[in-house]
Amino acid sequence: MDDVPFLLLEGVEEALRTGNPVAAKFDAEGWEYLIVFDHSQTHIITEKDDGYSLKTEEISLSDIARKLISDIRRDISQWAAWSVYEDMTPPQIRERKKRLGNIMQHHRKNDCV
Repeated sequence: MDDVPFLLLEGVEEALRTGNPVAAKFDAEGWEYLIVFDHSQTHIITEKDDGYSLKTEEISLSDIARKLISDIRRDISQWAAWSVYEDMTPPQIRERKKRLGNIMQHHRKNDCV
């Protein structure tokens, strides 16, 4: 599994910073996702055993950033404990919470959200 919380935050951050569409690709327990963050749309491509599906949401980058940050803040413990390859120790989880918080604070400081 990929480190989804950071892939998503970093993808949105890059799209906001550069003004260019950015793709975040990850595996989440056997389902492959490719999410393309664009100016006014977010495209979600899901690959399953039976093929691909595409969902497009009409949402601005700043709105998707707000929603993502709100979701992470609401469930920060679960997002921080996202296990990439192994179980994490409490100090490792605290460090991830700090890193997630720093990225979210950076968005606020730069009026991204």
